[in-house]
Amino acid sequence: MPNDIQAEVGLIGSIILHPEFAAQISWFKADYLYHNENKCLYWAVTELLKDNVENVDDFNIIKKINENQGVKGLFDELKIPSLQVLLDDYKIVARHTLEEYRMLVNRITNLAYRRKAYNTSIQFSDLCLKDTKETINELNLQFHNNMSQLAEKFIVNKEVSLIGDVIDDTWGQIESQRQSGLIGIPSKYQIINDYFTYQNGELYVVGGRAKAGKSSFFLNEAHHKLKLGLSVCLMDTEMSLRRLLPRMLALESGLAIQEIERGTYVGNETKERKVKHAIEWWKNQKFVHIYDPSWTFDKIYATAKLLKIRRDFDLNFLIFDYIKMTNANDANGEKRNYFLGSFTNFLKNNIAGELDIPVIAGAQMSPYDTRLADSDEINRYASVVSYWMLKTKDDYGKESGVMFTGNHKVVIDYNRLGKNHNKEDDERINFAFDKDRCLIEQAQYQPTLDETEEEFNPYAAQK
Repeated sequence: MPNDIQAEVGLIGSIILHPEFAAQISWFKADYLYHNENKCLYWAVTELLKDNVENVDDFNIIKKINENQGVKGLFDELKIPSLQVLLDDYKIVARHTLEEYRMLVNRITNLAYRRKAYNTSIQFSDLCLKDTKETINELNLQFHNNMSQLAEKFIVNKEVSLIGDVIDDTWGQIESQRQSGLIGIPSKYQIINDYFTYQNGELYVVGGRAKAGKSSFFLNEAHHKLKLGLSVCLMDTEMSLRRLLPRMLALESGLAIQEIERGTYVGNETKERKVKHAIEWWKNQKFVHIYDPSWTFDKIYATAKLLKIRRDFDLNFLIFDYIKMTNANDANGEKRNYFLGSFTNFLKNNIAGELDIPVIAGAQMSPYDTRLADSDEINRYASVVSYWMLKTKDDYGKESGVMFTGNHKVVIDYNRLGKNHNKEDDERINFAFDKDRCLIEQAQYQPTLDETEEEFNPYAAQK
């Protein structure tokens, strides 16, 4: 296997004379070294450094090695006749500048990466040669995960930078992400933007009860992002394109879903023109809808990755509707709540984080409480957890018009990207949902912190 004994000897000699070198490049690991004696010595010197031991000699090195049974067993097998003689030989080829030491570190790390990459590729080759049941997507995800772990282990630029060295670039990134005074991708609804925006690498979970209109909320957000010129993918576990398309056309045309499905608009020239325009509009959008009731982690990853790297698409915004037990193979025997937590972690880190896009995902709410059903684990990984709910006191909407006070509301339960929703003071975020047209708008009336809807007189407000 590739290795460079001279580089390793020079590195050990350098940290014996200059232990501070190891502290300044702290990401380097003992197992990057090929020869066991050098692994043991590097580990011992760095441990002495942690203990603030200034005298790095054979006595203190042996003392430290003897404190760890694993290292001691490995070192004893080497049967080194004289550690002092060995250390003296190492000191002869030591480097005396940090830059020279850094060159040795990079050389050794490069060779360690090659050894590990070779072993990983051999393992994957063996898997490929076996006639197993893995699908192409499952093999692809396994290969990617193995290579990602390899890349994460061998990151070689982890030196701590002073704030003065990085502040300009970081501030430039923040400035470049601003849109009309906001950071990230805005929501369709200004009231939502007051709490958070959709930022790359973040996961937004929207809980909702069955048939409450959660999917329509997602479609409205998708439609808005397409209007901004972004590319959007909607991964659906429940609704085929045949069922979704009338809703899409209703949202763009303004006609009722039932009218579009039944074709009762035919014969009305104005309405026919609106439907034709809606069809052409959707045709020209960077929008992908994929229905699959059995989404697996590998399918999600392979699909999202493909859309991200395609030059003609470059995925900007992903919606997953919704987080649930879609395939037993991904659960690996986990209890349901832990699996849903794993699913959320996967969407947050493997999809939103790795692909650097915002992800919105639906989740089921408890039928009785204002919380997510099945799993508190979801809250651990999500950036924002909110609930889309039918208003229980919808008589205000009936009296003064749905567009004014709304018939639905959003409750933001957890938000680490902006201000918290003041639920205790009954602060409401009201929405008007026209189910016939799949249209959701922000209601005109939004209660203040000192005004609840129970105290609100809709007629007086309109006057």
